[in-house]
Amino acid sequence: MDTNEKIDQWVRDAFKHENFKEIKVTITGFSEKGDGYVGDIAFAKANVITSDGETKNLELVIKYGKLNDSLREALPVRLAFEREIYVYGKVVPQLQKFLDEKKVKLLCQFLPKCYGTLLYDKEEVIVLENLKAQYYDLHDRYQPLNINHLKLTLEMYGKWHALSFAYQDQNPEKARILFENLQDIMRTFLESIDNCLVDVQEILYTILQQKNEVELIEGMKKRNPNFKTTFYDLSEMENEKSVFLHGDCWNSNFMFKYGSDKS
Repeated sequence: MDTNEKIDQWVRDAFKHENFKEIKVTITGFSEKGDGYVGDIAFAKANVITSDGETKNLELVIKYGKLNDSLREALPVRLAFEREIYVYGKVVPQLQKFLDEKKVKLLCQFLPKCYGTLLYDKEEVIVLENLKAQYYDLHDRYQPLNINHLKLTLEMYGKWHALSFAYQDQNPEKARILFENLQDIMRTFLESIDNCLVDVQEILYTILQQKNEVELIEGMKKRNPNFKTTFYDLSEMENEKSVFLHGDCWNSNFMFKYGSDKS
């Protein structure tokens, strides 16, 4: 079975609980090569007929683990997808129920709708709504985020972390169980890129030197002399202020809904 056939089957399996009378899947594209670290992305449209005869056209994003055996051996593909599937399948429903009880609409500001998740032998799949259909878009990865983008991103993180605090405060036992079953994958990721961490630090210093940011370099070296050690130390921190994290905070994992000027 080739990738296109797999995607068609994945979408159908993800929607099995909906009992649709008919599903027609059209693949519309794929992410660029190298975009994903442990996974790839396909874009598709699903034309469905519901049990009561209603026709719906759904815009989908299908995230799936790397299929290449060599890459799967080198990268923690399974572990990463198990973690994300746990978040969409267990954490998010609990948080949504909590918000519904409070009559607060918040999760829609953070996450796309998840239609279904799948775990097979050497195959991991998450089927999501495609937010581009709602006029969201990625920021140019080759351009730094300006102050408006940064403020909005940090504001959303603040709300997401505040939701964690509120849930733990008012549902301590349920929160404890959610956290206990949430696999810690940070150290595994760090070990898979261990050698790169030293290179990243040197590259950053080189860029700053080229821009004559001497004071910034000295300040960073004084506060954080060893990126590698700092990352490992952070991965082991856990206390009463722990929250559900986004986990991969970089430009291409944020989407923004723009006006006409993209500011």
